[in-house]
This record gives sequence, structure tokens and C-alpha cells, in this order.
Amino acid sequence: MFSAGYQAFEEKGLMKEMYDTFPPSLANNVSVLDNKPAIHILIIGESLTRRHMSLYGYARNTTPELSQLAPTLDIASDACSSRATTTPQLKELLTFATREDSSAFHKGPHLVQIAQAGGFRTSWLSNQQVVGTYDRWAAVFARPAEARSFVNLRGSGDGVSVDGRLLPLLKQAIGDGTGRKFIVLHLLGSHHAYDLRYPMSYRRFTDRNGMPPSFLAKNPNPWRIDSFNSYDNSVLYNDHVVAEVFREASKLERSTVTYISDHGEALMETSGFWGHFDGPGPRQMYEIPLIFYISPDIRRDLGSSYTALKANLGKPIQSDQMMNTLLGLYGLSYPLVRPEQSLLNVAFRPKTRFCDQLAP
Repeated sequence: MFSAGYQAFEEKGLMKEMYDTFPPSLANNVSVLDNKPAIHILIIGESLTRRHMSLYGYARNTTPELSQLAPTLDIASDACSSRATTTPQLKELLTFATREDSSAFHKGPHLVQIAQAGGFRTSWLSNQQVVGTYDRWAAVFARPAEARSFVNLRGSGDGVSVDGRLLPLLKQAIGDGTGRKFIVLHLLGSHHAYDLRYPMSYRRFTDRNGMPPSFLAKNPNPWRIDSFNSYDNSVLYNDHVVAEVFREASKLERSTVTYISDHGEALMETSGFWGHFDGPGPRQMYEIPLIFYISPDIRRDLGSSYTALKANLGKPIQSDQMMNTLLGLYGLSYPLVRPEQSLLNVAFRPKTRFCDQLAP
């Protein structure tokens, strides 16, 4: 355990040094395909399996606000994370690294750096815990951003710090100057302990009504019943926070929002396992939401690329392909982009996904 911890510490130090000294020529390698003013928001969720979202067919009404907004959204039906824990997922979501090939993680810049080199004002707003400047990978990825706010200075199980605290900061970042902006919202979402993720007013699920029969068949003890309900309450509150971001973006002339969870969560429906870990386990740990809001003017500018996105939403995608889609959505390109891995490409090619090897 000591060697693993030391290795992680050393790796973060190396990445900090690399990001601090990344060549000034980075801007020369970033192609700006669309330099019109725009605001692009990336919401990174936490521990949310789409199996617990009524938007995706869950029996309990856990996503009433997103369901109401659904006609204005583009919703991918079959997205899986490449990893089932946050740290390795961030490394593959925000860089060109993939589950199969991590080399690009050390060769190229990450998303915030590319956006900044492409002329965006960048902001990173987080409710994830951070104590020191580099104690979490999120802090390393956030470092190049011109504006950084970490509102949660406590441990994940040490008290309530709800994601709604980020909403005023988002409005501030949106209104801060003009031009092109890229904003990352890193949520605490449905991270355990689930009952710390929502205000008491969102404590709607308190009994067995609507619980999956496959879960109840395991005769869960009262503590598991309470924890299951708390998870669904956290999903309900997450629905409100994410919907608020979509509503805020809809007020803007040129904007996009991409919402994706870092990984899912297993709650004993299909096995005796509860939680998540990065390895073979219930497929539910990898099944995630992927939802886009794209303003009408950007849809028009995307033209055939937006038509391709609509056609590709029903195809399987893994989160380590997302850099290719996001850069295209933001009007940027980089030599490591693989166009056939972008949902904006009519020739999008699904890849063999880790989640497809797992039992339901």
C-alpha cells in the first residue's frame, strides 16, 4: 500500500511539473475552428448510475426536472465509463489516454489546457474535497484554469457540502467578461455517504415503494434500505442541480452543456456488491448518463455535425472517447484527435468497451 501511495504521489508530482512547463508552442498545435463567442460547460458528475434515473426508465421518479427538459436535450442512451473510480476516470476523460493505451496521458495536454490555448477563459468550479494544492488529481487538472474554486474543504464523509453551492459561482463565471468561456463543474453528486449529498427537503424516498424487486429479494437489512433510499434522494437532488445548469445555459445565445458522470454505482440489484471499484464487477458501476444541451444557434453552426450527433446518440460510447467529441463541440482540434471517435462524425465508430464484458 505504501508503494502504491508513493507511486501516485510521485506521478502527480511529475504531472505537475509537466503541466507547469508545457511548451508555449501548445497554442500553435491547437486549431481554432470556430472563434465566435460561446460558453461551454462540462459537468462531471459523481457515482451516478443511469439505472437510478427515471430519465432512463427507472421506476422511481428521481429525475423529474431533467425529464421535463428532455425535449431540449440530446441524450445518449448507452454510455459507459472507462473506469469505475474517479482518479483513473479523470485521466481518461480529460486527456487523450484510453483504457487500452495510457501513453497519450504523458504525451499530450489535457482539456483545460487545450481550451485555454484555443482562446477560452477557463474556470474550474468544484465541490469535490481538496485540502492542498495537489492532493487530488482534480486539483492538478484544475491548475491551468484562470479561475478555480473548491468549495468543499471537508472530507467526503465529514459533513454536508451540497452541489447547489456551485450554482452562484457558475453564474459569476458566466458573467465574468465576454468572449469564449469554458467552465468545468465537478460535482460530489451521489458519492457515499449518500445522505450527505442533499438538503433535507429532498428526502423524498423513505420506504420500500418503487424499490427494484431484485434488490428486495435479497432481504436487505434496514440499514441497506435506508442507504438505498438515500442514494435515490441524492439522485433527485442531483437532478435539480444539473437541470438548473441546463436552464441557465438556455438563457444564453451561444452555449453548450455536457453532463457525464465519472462512473456509476452498484446497489445490490444484480449481485451482492454495493459501491464501486475499478475492475470487473457489476456492469452498473460503469453505466452512466451522458446528456448534451446545445443552443439553437450552435446547432445551426454545427450543421451536418449536429445531424451526426443526433444519429449517434443511440450507439454505444465509452467515456475515454469523449475528448474527440468535446473538442469538436467547442470548435477546437488537436493533432491527437481521432475524428472517427467523435459523436459529431457521421463515421463515428463504437469501440469494444470494458462494460460490455461484464455481467448485468
